[in-house]
Order: sequence, then C-alpha cells, then structure tokens
Amino acid sequence: METALSPRSRLLKTATRLFYSEGIHTVPVDRLVTEANVTRATFYRHFPAKEDLVVAYLRAKDAELRDAAETAAGSGAKAEAVLAVAGPDRRLHLQPGLSRMPFHQRRRRVP
Repeated sequence: METALSPRSRLLKTATRLFYSEGIHTVPVDRLVTEANVTRATFYRHFPAKEDLVVAYLRAKDAELRDAAETAAGSGAKAEAVLAVAGPDRRLHLQPGLSRMPFHQRRRRVP
C-alpha cells in the first residue's frame, strides 16, 4: 500500500509542476494551496512565505541534478554525465509550450 504524500511534499510536487510550466512569479499561493489540496494555514506552517517554497523547490531541483551528474560521472562516461544532468527535464523541453530552459527563467526572477 502506497502512503499518501505529506502536505509539504504535495506542495513541493505541485510547485515543481506549476513553476516549471508557468513560471515562479505567475503562480499565486492560492493556486498552489488549491492544487496541492492543503489549507493556507498548512502552507504557511511549512513555508512562511512563497519565497521559502521557491528556495525549497530550487534546492530539491539542484539536488536532483547533482545526484544525476554524480551517478553518471561515477560510470566514467562524460557524455552520459552531461545527458544525466539534462535528463530529468529533457523530455519536458520537447513538449509544446515548454521549450525554455527551467533554471534560466528562474535565475532571472529570483534574487
């Protein structure tokens, strides 16, 4: 039996999907709360401000990319290491409307 995701995990999963597809600043807290199926109080208990959710999201994305690169680098194949870093989001770049690079947009908007 699969356990349900915690409210914090649901918020991060929802943020990952929405931030990537629509951009960080275009997604309001109300939408994150609604789509993650949590209350505003729960949101603010886990993330005192939207910026805290953005930081958690970027840290999780960074860890995912670093893990992929380290795993591939351990195999000794440089080309595989490069593809591993691009891999987690590579298929998203090919979808209509999602052709931009994920960190490029975020880096310009987050101080």
